[in-house]
Amino acid sequence: MIMVFKSLRAFVDTNVLVNIVYSITLHHRLNKPKPMILGLLESEKLVLYTDNAVINELKGGALRNLLMTVDKVKHGWNDIEINQMEQYSIDELSYLLSKGYVRLAVPRCGW
Repeated sequence: MIMVFKSLRAFVDTNVLVNIVYSITLHHRLNKPKPMILGLLESEKLVLYTDNAVINELKGGALRNLLMTVDKVKHGWNDIEINQMEQYSIDELSYLLSKGYVRLAVPRCGW
């Protein structure tokens, strides 16, 4: 028996989401190749879920921590300061949330 699904829903943690946001930021801000995951999100074949704690971690330091470790020259950020890189990434996260590509999981009471 073959099972076919119209879409996949995945819950992502901070480590996964920070890398997704960064790769999509590279595509939109620096014209890097479109990441496959963005195509899946745009075609609604993939929907990512996370919680407020992960979003707060991203904005509160996880994005900055990742950005401080990347090779700025290799990735194309030559003349861009870390604060601006971080703002681009936060803007990208807001875009993903507004489009519904990343959704907040609401905990259910009464398991």
